[in-house]
Amino acid sequence: MCFWYRASFTPALRLPADLHEWLAAQAKSARRSLNSEIVYRLEVERDAAVAGAESP
Repeated sequence: MCFWYRASFTPALRLPADLHEWLAAQAKSARRSLNSEIVYRLEVERDAAVAGAESP
């Protein structure tokens, strides 16, 4: 059986203008693209949630 999947995809993401501006400023400060900043922040939050779920 052959399974095809994409390792990444490009969803449309609607953000309020003020949140977009803030994220863009944070990305620029960290020398990341806006996409990289969003992925970075999601991964940090996911890791924190996993760590919190694993602790007693």
